[in-house]
Amino acid sequence: FSDDIEFSNIKDLKEKFEGATVNDILVTLLTLTIRAYLLENEPEALSGKRKLRASFPINRRKNGQSGFRDGSPHNSIGLGVFKFPLKFKS
Repeated sequence: FSDDIEFSNIKDLKEKFEGATVNDILVTLLTLTIRAYLLENEPEALSGKRKLRASFPINRRKNGQSGFRDGSPHNSIGLGVFKFPLKFKS
């Protein structure tokens, strides 16, 4: 495990990369964390053709659209799949 990261630090980091979003920074940190774990514990997982993917919910509501419909919570979500780019050379 690691120390907590202040959200303000995430936002500051985002500002250093033109066009970056908070989500971009979080996914990058997650990718680097997974890669570091695998390098230390399962380096063979980074060789060959093995890939790591994760699925996650995507909010499909339009900007400003309420999360409620007729007074009840209403979600509009889709499913996204992310392929972690673990084989990069830093």
